[in-house]
Amino acid sequence: MLSEFTQGLRAALKAVFENGVERPRSMGALIRHYARNDDFLYEVVNPIYERAVGRPIVRGELWPLLNSLPHWRMFLMGYACAIYQRAVKQHGFGHWNNPGHLDVWSATYLPSCDVFVTADRRQRRALKILNKGTARPASIRSYREWRETIFS
Repeated sequence: MLSEFTQGLRAALKAVFENGVERPRSMGALIRHYARNDDFLYEVVNPIYERAVGRPIVRGELWPLLNSLPHWRMFLMGYACAIYQRAVKQHGFGHWNNPGHLDVWSATYLPSCDVFVTADRRQRRALKILNKGTARPASIRSYREWRETIFS
């Protein structure tokens, strides 16, 4: 089952892909594509920044912000992951195969973690991919793996 937002986005993107725009083949391809598009990034980051700070971000401050606060970058990557898995993928896009939005937004915490523990297999799989975007990757473990290290 897809949320109303995801259903609408999926339908809109289907139309875009049917009109000749190439569908990204992977989550990484989608992230790399949008990371090269400063206008797109500005349109995504500015409303969030403006709500938090009370003023729009100056375009020239966008990349210094993203480079100085890895949590922003990981949040955006988590957001892209959710969009890819629920709205871009042609097959296997339902909730039974993919983590939820909040699960992938947990990538925001990865730059602050040495170890990230989760019992959710889908979340762990997605975070292992997103973890490659951190300067100092965390160790992402299942609850079972973590427990074995604690009690062994």
